[in-house]
Amino acid sequence: MSGLILKDILSMKKKMKLAFIIMLLYITIAITTKEISFIILVLTIFGAVLPVSSISFDETVNWEKLALSMPIEKKDIVCSKYAVGFGMSILALIVGFLVEGFISGGVSVEILKNYMYAACIILTANGLLFPFSFWLGAEKGRILLFVLMLAPMLLGVFMEQITGNKLDVDRVVEWITGVQWMLPIVIIIFYLLSLCVSVFLYKRREIM
Repeated sequence: MSGLILKDILSMKKKMKLAFIIMLLYITIAITTKEISFIILVLTIFGAVLPVSSISFDETVNWEKLALSMPIEKKDIVCSKYAVGFGMSILALIVGFLVEGFISGGVSVEILKNYMYAACIILTANGLLFPFSFWLGAEKGRILLFVLMLAPMLLGVFMEQITGNKLDVDRVVEWITGVQWMLPIVIIIFYLLSLCVSVFLYKRREIM
């Protein structure tokens, strides 16, 4: 499976170079302005987008047909994508933690928590995107996931207009704060369950 992981990294080479250049730009801005909060956002976006983009690349060059003609199981293909996604989350956590610690002149528990949240968001995003991508393909999977995520939001707005009850954001934040150290464990369990679902769906998908 290490060969598949290497292939995914090489397929993302150009995008990773672009991401690296953009990160250098943001780090330069952060050093000069002392505003470092947006680094988390940039790392989170790249960490969530790059792994799934490797599926789009595979579909574009018909890699799946070639791979399945070799002694490679669908399970290994899925696991390699999840390994890359997990690696991206850890890389984002380490890079962001070191950069922000350097700029701030030290590290703190607060900085660690911020990047722990970022890593959790990356794993959650990939854990949601991967099953749909392996089931329907990268593009169709993204569209369906977007619709499924948008529907509850629109329903919530609709119900708020009817009932007049607004979501208590403070209570949600308070609840998340109360379970923050359990969050990585919950997210990892969710990520592993997502992996099992993706393997199940991909094994039943016919590669055209």
